[in-house]
Amino acid sequence: MSNQREYEKAVENPLFRREFIRGIDLGEARPYVKKILLGTEEKGRLMACRKRTFMMPVVIVYSLAFSFEPHPRWEDFYSSLVHHEGYHAKQRCAGIRFDPLEEFNACINQMRNFSLGNSDKFKERIRGDIEIIMQDFRDFGPHKLIDETNRIFGSLEE
Repeated sequence: MSNQREYEKAVENPLFRREFIRGIDLGEARPYVKKILLGTEEKGRLMACRKRTFMMPVVIVYSLAFSFEPHPRWEDFYSSLVHHEGYHAKQRCAGIRFDPLEEFNACINQMRNFSLGNSDKFKERIRGDIEIIMQDFRDFGPHKLIDETNRIFGSLEE
């Protein structure tokens, strides 16, 4: 099981990251995630859940995720990995395709699983993400929001 000291080492030493992610217990996400991979930079993303046809999803962790800015603490990194991307993996296994509502639900799942170990800065960032998604739904409606999300990020399905 990983901890704060190992997370700090992974932030500081990119060569340690592969070993670090191998040691993470996915907990509730374990049945839905085939494996965790390290990825190269992709459009400012921290992590992503990918699923190819007839395969279990994989979670890709990009180098931006290994920073104290988005994840001041180990618990924050773990929340993004298990409670957010793990949520997406569970949805993919259930045949639910990505859309902005699922992004909203993944953020809500993170909030439901906040612990005393999560930093206040991280909690505020997730609350802010939820507010942005809610405002986008008010401004654009779900169909236009899906089109705009796909235009900006490309299809999140592979």
